[in-house]
Amino acid sequence: MTVTGKIGNTNRGDSYILHQLDFATHSNTASYNDPWIKDNVTYKGLLLKDILEIVKANPDATEMVFKNTNGQTYTVSIGDAKGWDIMLARWANDQLLFQDNGYPSKLVFPEAAKKEYPAEMWAWWVNAIEIN
Repeated sequence: MTVTGKIGNTNRGDSYILHQLDFATHSNTASYNDPWIKDNVTYKGLLLKDILEIVKANPDATEMVFKNTNGQTYTVSIGDAKGWDIMLARWANDQLLFQDNGYPSKLVFPEAAKKEYPAEMWAWWVNAIEIN
């Protein structure tokens, strides 16, 4: 997972590569009501607020843009990323995501964010993040 843009911590050129170690040491687990699966799913991954800390996002950054393998983009404001437990998930119900359910990572939202971020914002196949 490559993070680019307005970041102060890099580990490959101008980018920060989120490694398995980042997921292992900073992951959270929480239940989310998945609108596509129509059930509560226990997801495990990095909260967006933790990603912002890991990459040391610049104070003037306003949004996180998530890109998936299909070239689609999904935008989350920095304020929402810090205020809600929005997660970049790698596991669902204790199993690593696979292609049919979002591998390599999936953007998931808590119930409180449902109005601002409807089902269409649950990005699957996320492989890059740009901090603007």
